[in-house]
Amino acid sequence: MYNSVETYQALGYYVARPATVYGRDSELMSGEPIYDGGYREGSVDAIFGGDSLLGVMSQPDVLEPSMSVGVIYQLLILISLIVYLTMLFRSWGFVGSIWSGVVGTNGESRMADEGGELPLARFKNMASVLGILLLALVGVRLVDGILPYDSVLYADSRVLYAPVVALLLVGAILAWQYALHKIVEWITRTDAVTTLAAILRMNFVRMVVVLYPLIAVWLVVAASEVQAWSITLAICFVVLLIIYLKDTFLFFVGKNISILYWFLYLCTAILLPLSFLYAIVPTAVG
Repeated sequence: MYNSVETYQALGYYVARPATVYGRDSELMSGEPIYDGGYREGSVDAIFGGDSLLGVMSQPDVLEPSMSVGVIYQLLILISLIVYLTMLFRSWGFVGSIWSGVVGTNGESRMADEGGELPLARFKNMASVLGILLLALVGVRLVDGILPYDSVLYADSRVLYAPVVALLLVGAILAWQYALHKIVEWITRTDAVTTLAAILRMNFVRMVVVLYPLIAVWLVVAASEVQAWSITLAICFVVLLIIYLKDTFLFFVGKNISILYWFLYLCTAILLPLSFLYAIVPTAVG
């Protein structure tokens, strides 16, 4: 029960009259001053004037969670930019060299031999490192796009380490491809598998050099603009993928190897690890 005015006066407090506080024409309504209707509700017109309107406050938009705002994600983008610019400034002359085997039928074999010599090998190494970073960041952005906003993963601080997990997965794929080529080379005892590995790496370097500007923008644009950039990026990727398929196809034809083995190689080296990721990622983030 709240204390009355008389109670406060008995305790020695000075209780001012409404006229003293609010003016001579003011008066306090009946009832408890604060908690029981002591104040009269005034209308908008009476308080602010006849032309006043009562505005309705709109609910602010809910901030959507995202994996692309983490410190590690942004740091990897910055590192990729530094590596890309360094690679271009120090080895600009080799950007054209990686395209010398696109049209011809034997250019890839020649480039496989040149790839073991400096400084082209250094250029390819930097491009490969950059490609690993890009694949990890692209994977994070793709998962971030398909993950529901109410997913429990967003409530866990460990989601900020998603780029690190993506790097580990990309490393596992590359380790699988390296082991596959080495095992097949050991079994067949031929240098044909080494040439296939060189073709794969050369086309990977081409994709990194050409697609990096598009991928870098795609990684940082707002969610509303991702679709437009995705279409452009997909078209360029398909063109480069066709070049890779052409190179491997001509290699198998030139070696008089059955086309069936071409399909088997593509499925084992490319589609198998990708299908593995497609199977485990939805389960891991679901």
